[in-house]
Parts: sequence; structure tokens; C-alpha cells
Amino acid sequence: MKKYLLILTVLALYSCQQNERLIFDGKPGLYFALGNNQDSLTYSMLGNLSEKDTILVPVRIMGNALSYDGKYKIEVIPGKTTAEVGKHYTKLKDEYIFEKGLFYKNFEIEISKSDPELETKSKVIALRITESSDFTAGYTKNTTLRLIITNQIIKPIYWDSPMALYFGAYSKVKHNLIIKIIGHDFPLTLSQAITAPYSYTYWMVCGRAVCQYVIDNDVFDENGNKIMPWSTF
Repeated sequence: MKKYLLILTVLALYSCQQNERLIFDGKPGLYFALGNNQDSLTYSMLGNLSEKDTILVPVRIMGNALSYDGKYKIEVIPGKTTAEVGKHYTKLKDEYIFEKGLFYKNFEIEISKSDPELETKSKVIALRITESSDFTAGYTKNTTLRLIITNQIIKPIYWDSPMALYFGAYSKVKHNLIIKIIGHDFPLTLSQAITAPYSYTYWMVCGRAVCQYVIDNDVFDENGNKIMPWSTF
């Protein structure tokens, strides 16, 4: 009996060592951390005064953070991309740096709104995380992303919750009015919208400013209906 227990103990120890190697010896994975099983982001440049802008796409580590500055790769998927490099976006680098100790960072891609076609159409930049010397691709379904760019007004995906608390019912005219009053469009994701320099308090103040403008001025939405003041949070 003791012999069998010894064999089982040795096997268990060996199995634990194997599992530890699987966990700690492999490269950490990277994935697009959009949340809610999103596989696409739509970004409107209508409210930007400059011809170019930089989109921040959240990327997260699956596994342990590195003890050194690691290199990661993101590439454009040609067959699924309708945007043109040099015209709609700046060519991606061969590699990017993921600073040591970090579990999360923003991947930056520069885009341009100079193409008049963006006034009526959208362009897609399909992105994919690929293996590098320091990282592998993480969750399969979260390693590709469709980045949709346009110069049209696009309702933020998080308007109904929580932005409706501050700005009331959505309309494109109200959205455009908000851009003119506060000087910029809404950030791409909710996590960006509640991270400095933004906050829930910031949007509350903005919502009250826009509501006061509607009180002082007659504003009509795209359907010809007067935009009425709303209960601001």
C-alpha cells in the first residue's frame, strides 16, 4: 500500500511540475480588451479640428506581466481591410513596446479624415495580434478587431448607459451640438470615457451645459422635432 502511495505522490509532483511549466514557461498572450464580446469599434472623426487623429485600442496581457520591456506585433489583415495605408491610416510599425510590469496598455494607430468619401461611407481597418519574440496571441476570438472609421456622426456604444443620464435621448443633432460645446467627440470606449482626463463628474457637468444651451436656444433634431430639456443627473 505504501508503495502505491509513493508512486501516486511522485506522479502528482511530476504532474504539478509539468503544469507549472505550462503556466510559467510559455510566453504570455495578448488580446484586444474591448469587453462585452466586441469585435469591432466605430470611430467618427467629425468633431476633430485636425486632419489626423490617434485612436487608442486597449490591449491586455493574458498571463504574467514581463520583467522587461517586451515587443509585440499587430498587423493589418489585407483581405478584410477597405481603408488604404497612407490615405486613411499611417503604416503600422513592425513591432511595438509593451513596458515591463504592465498588464494593460493602449495600442495607437494614426488615422486621417482627409478623404471626402468618409463623409458618406465608412472604411475598415482589420487588425490582428500575431506572435512575437515575447508574446503570443491570447484569446482566439479577441485577437482580431475591425476598426471602422468615418466622418459621420456615430452614436457611442455606451450612450444608453450611462451617457443618457447626462445628455438625455440621443439624436445626431444633439450629438453634433455636444461636440461643438465641449470641443471634442466622445471617447471610443466606456473605459476611456471614465478615465482621466474624463470622469462621470466631467460628463455630468458637460450634460448640464448642453441642457442649458437647449433651454436658452431653439434646437431641432434631424427629424424636425424640437429638442426639449431633459432631467440632468
